[in-house]
Amino acid sequence: MKYLLAFIAPDLRSHVVDALVSAHVPGMTISDAHGFGHDHDATHPEYNVLDSFEMSKKLRIEIFCHDQDVEKLLQAIYASAHTGHRGDGKVFVMDVSDALRLKNGEHGASAIGPP
Repeated sequence: MKYLLAFIAPDLRSHVVDALVSAHVPGMTISDAHGFGHDHDATHPEYNVLDSFEMSKKLRIEIFCHDQDVEKLLQAIYASAHTGHRGDGKVFVMDVSDALRLKNGEHGASAIGPP
């Protein structure tokens, strides 16, 4: 099982969600985020100041999926979020050692649904 953590430009939300749904994402959580990376750019249109630190607005997308689904989901995110400009964002892929479905007590990969 894998955990995909993506940070993308907020204006691309609908494109990315549509692409992920078309790629049969098993589920996702989206939340607002503020931050900066090494390409910190005060001219970015979503740039703002938060708590006296200069930060850009981003969307945080969290996905738990089966190992075999990682590449198609990464490609969906890339195809829909890549503009070639600074601030496009990043996606991190991490291992998940276990999962528990609270509804019925399923453990492991079956807790995130069928492959």
